[in-house]
Amino acid sequence: MLFLLITLIAADSLPPLPDLSKIVFPEPTLWLSPVPNHFSVGGLAGDFYGLDCGLKIARLELDAVYCKRNEWTQLEDYGTKGSYSLPLSRLWIKPAFGYYHQQSVEEYELFRPSAEYSVMLPWAVFFGNLNYDQWTINRGRFVEKTGKLALVFDKTTYLPHLEITGISTAGKTKTTFAGNLHINNLHFGIGTPVLDGFPSPVVSISYLEPSVKIRTFIKTGVVSQTLSQFFEPEKPFRYPAPVPDESLLVGAEAMTTFDWVDHRIDLRGRYYSWNTRLIAGPGYDFIMVHSLEEADFSVNLTNALVWKRLELRNSFIGQYNWASAAMPFFPRYLIEDTISLVCGILHVACRCQYTHKRTGINIRLPSVILFCPLVGIKYKFLELYATVFNIAGLRKEYYDGYFMSARQYAGGMKIDLTF
Repeated sequence: MLFLLITLIAADSLPPLPDLSKIVFPEPTLWLSPVPNHFSVGGLAGDFYGLDCGLKIARLELDAVYCKRNEWTQLEDYGTKGSYSLPLSRLWIKPAFGYYHQQSVEEYELFRPSAEYSVMLPWAVFFGNLNYDQWTINRGRFVEKTGKLALVFDKTTYLPHLEITGISTAGKTKTTFAGNLHINNLHFGIGTPVLDGFPSPVVSISYLEPSVKIRTFIKTGVVSQTLSQFFEPEKPFRYPAPVPDESLLVGAEAMTTFDWVDHRIDLRGRYYSWNTRLIAGPGYDFIMVHSLEEADFSVNLTNALVWKRLELRNSFIGQYNWASAAMPFFPRYLIEDTISLVCGILHVACRCQYTHKRTGINIRLPSVILFCPLVGIKYKFLELYATVFNIAGLRKEYYDGYFMSARQYAGGMKIDLTF
C-alpha cells in the first residue's frame, strides 16, 4: 500500500497542459452607452426679459438665446449657434455656425461659420479648426479669419506635438509656431508668434492628473488678440477693429486646480510688465499706455453636497488686483458668490457680488454690492420661479454716467428633458 501511494504521488498522471501562448482568445465586445438626447427651453418676463433653448439629438446641437435687460443701461442681445459632428473612417469633422447681435451703447453683430477637424493617420494625428468672423459694428463691416493646425506623433515616445496658429485681419497674417512634449503627466511647450520677423517666445510647463492640475507659463514680446477674444459685451467700451497689438516686457502665470468630483479649488496668480497696454480712455475708446505693471490673484471654490432630497451647491470667486498706475474699472477687490439649495420641490438661490472702489474715466467710482435672489418650485422636468435684480435697490454709479438700475422683478419657467 505504501509503495502504491508513493507511485501515485511521484507519477505525473495528468495530461500535458496546452501552450497558452498559442491560444487566441476572442476580443470582448466593447459597448458604450450613447449620450442621451437633451432638450431645454426657458423664459422669463417682467422688468427684464429672456428666452433660451437648446437641443441635442445624436450628433446635432442647436442653441438660441434672447435677452433684454437694464442693469446699468438698456441692453438687448440675442444669438444662435449650431453644429453637427460627422465621423468617418479616418476623418472627423464638425461644421458649425454662430450668430450674435448686441444693441447697447454701440451696435455689434457677429456671424461666424467654423469647422473643427481631425485626421487619423497610421503614424500621426492631425487636428485643428477654422473660423471666419464677420463683424458689423455700427454698420461698418470687418472680417477676421483664424485657423489652427496641430500634428501629434502618437506612435512616438513623448508624443511630440507641433502647432501652427494663424490670424488674418486687415490684410495682415500673424502666425504662431509651437512645439510640445508629453512625458507621463508632465507637459512641456515652447512657441513664438512671428510678426514682422520679431519672435515673442512663450514657455509653458504643466503637470496634469485627474485630481491635481498645475500649469505655468512665461511669455514676452508682442501680444495679438482677435476682436472676439477682446470683446466684453457687458461693458460700454468702443472696441477697435482690428485690435492693436500690445507689447509685453515679461509676463508670468501659474494656475493650480484640485478636483475631487463634488469639490474643486482653482488658484491663479498672474504678473505682467507691459511695454504698451490697451486701457479704456475718454469717450470709452481704448488708448495705448506705456510702462505699466499689473498683477492679480484669484480663488475659485466650487462645492456640491447631495443627501437624499437635499442638494446644496456653492460657487465662490475672490480676486485681488494691483496695478502700478490707475487703470479705469480695475477694482482692487472683486468677490462673487452664488449659492443654490434644492430641497424636495423647493429651489432657493442667490447671487451676491461685491465690487470695490475703482477709478473711472474721469471720477472715482464707489463700491457696489449686488444681491439677486431666486425662489422656484421644481418638479421633475418643469421649474417655475421668480427672481429679483438688485433687491437692495442701491443705485450707485457703476461706470462714468451709468448708474445701477433700481429693484427689478421677473418670473419665468424652464423645461429640461432628457430622452
